[in-house]
Amino acid sequence: RTRFAKPTACDYSRVSNEAMTLARNAGYVTTNYQKFVFVFPTLPGCGWLGLGGGSYAWINQAATTLAIGHELGHTFGLGHASSLTCTSAGANASISDTCTMSEYGDGYAIMGNARTAHFTASQKVDLGYIASSAHKVHKGGTATYTLSPLETPGGATYTVKIPAGPM
Repeated sequence: RTRFAKPTACDYSRVSNEAMTLARNAGYVTTNYQKFVFVFPTLPGCGWLGLGGGSYAWINQAATTLAIGHELGHTFGLGHASSLTCTSAGANASISDTCTMSEYGDGYAIMGNARTAHFTASQKVDLGYIASSAHKVHKGGTATYTLSPLETPGGATYTVKIPAGPM
């Protein structure tokens, strides 16, 4: 068996189960893999382009680097890259209780879902891509930090977190 009937509803779980069966029947040892990405051209009734979590990512008619990278981020345990916008009378303002949070607001990170980009620096620390010892947290006052380029191994400081409010 090399094919199965396309579901008539958004049954992505069935699609992934069938795909795993087909892979095993073709000789793949699926237990040798930690993450799985299931890409299908379109699944009726699914109003999303991608879903991800645990060990699985499902891509529905969006086989792009943005969709696959974003959903793989979820399989690595990452959440969305959000933003906080604070304004007063139409101008940027300090953090207050009138700010608006956008779940996908970080346009500079792939987990912000706006464009193909990297994970945020703090997400790279969480994933172990950047050693926690090379991730500094600014404690207040004035300080100077010298950042090492990410592509150069052995740097002392790659990222600095600057808290937006009191620590």
